[in-house]
Amino acid sequence: MTVQSPRQQTAARSERYETAREDSVMSNARSSRSLNADADTCHAPSSDAARGRICTATAAICVESSVAAATMHAIAQRAQVSQATMYRLWPSRTELLIDAVASLLARPAPRPHGLAFDTELAQTTIALTEALRRSVGSCYVELHLHLSPGPLRRHLYNHTLLPWRHQMAQIWSDGLAASQFTTDVEHSTAVDHLITVALVATVAPPHAAARHISIAMTALSRRHPPTLGSVRP
Repeated sequence: MTVQSPRQQTAARSERYETAREDSVMSNARSSRSLNADADTCHAPSSDAARGRICTATAAICVESSVAAATMHAIAQRAQVSQATMYRLWPSRTELLIDAVASLLARPAPRPHGLAFDTELAQTTIALTEALRRSVGSCYVELHLHLSPGPLRRHLYNHTLLPWRHQMAQIWSDGLAASQFTTDVEHSTAVDHLITVALVATVAPPHAAARHISIAMTALSRRHPPTLGSVRP
């Protein structure tokens, strides 16, 4: 057994004291963080409730004003949440804008039975125009132009227009098989053209919107003109 000198014993006691003090400080800090986290959890809204309020507030600002006006500060005030909550749910303002716009746009209805395919395609284009008109208005185009080409722009398209494109592409394929559509236009070109027409028609008066769609369908259909509905305001 090694016998320590008085100086060594004093140094050892001092070292034990410093270690105990550091342990105490760390323990208090962990307790404080735990209490703060518990308090945040008690006062913060649930993620689902907060997400819904934030999306609704973002969409409302975009429709009532513009995409540019939907700043994180403005959205937080309208949704009555903190910006910290918003950033916990979305990594960036851009991704929040995409989700908000996507949450507004309705999905296409199930396909009806008994319609001629060119009539069905025309009416689906009208339905897309009306869905855009009722929900996002010009916000989709504004947000699309705001995004640089790349993953975020594709994300916006995939969560808004892609379900409509899938349905319109299926109608086009069925119509081609039934010889109701011209074979002079490629499948993807025809469908993308109709989606573009719907986006343009969104900001046009109803009678002009119907005319845009009628012109597009007349160019694609073997029947002149196919049966069209009207575009509601």
